[in-house]
Amino acid sequence: MPFPFSIRYTKPLRAVIMPNNQRQVLEYIKKRILADKADNIVMSEESVTYKGSTSANKRHALFESVDCGSFTLSNKGNKWCLVYKIKMYKLFIFTSLMAAFMGLIAQIGNGDWWIGIIMFLWLCGMNWIISIIRHEDVAARIAIGINELLGYHTIEDTEGLKSWF
Repeated sequence: MPFPFSIRYTKPLRAVIMPNNQRQVLEYIKKRILADKADNIVMSEESVTYKGSTSANKRHALFESVDCGSFTLSNKGNKWCLVYKIKMYKLFIFTSLMAAFMGLIAQIGNGDWWIGIIMFLWLCGMNWIISIIRHEDVAARIAIGINELLGYHTIEDTEGLKSWF
């Protein structure tokens, strides 16, 4: 799967995934993406996958811009990682059609043909960048949540606030 259509995030985990807690971690991932309104969630022994979004507000739905995604727990050398893959074919197809339509309208109105290219770069490019940033955040938040679920907290402050004076 080529780069702009398929993105892969790998987030290292501080927690150690064992056979006795792997199911608990996958259930946590499923619960988190259900809260963000992912649709058609399938949980297997090693991964959690989804397709699209159930949000009524399609404009701001987190999973609306992706066709499907999958979360997998991977062991790389003695370090566990959360691997999150998304596919975004629908975004490129939809914005290409919109840009072609806008370019055609510009051509009919004695405009320049390159307006369609600019519209594609703006519509597709900005939506793609925003989706990449939002899904990077999803992967990071779920990795932090897995660490906290298994007892590895991000803030190791047991003494309270300290004064600088």
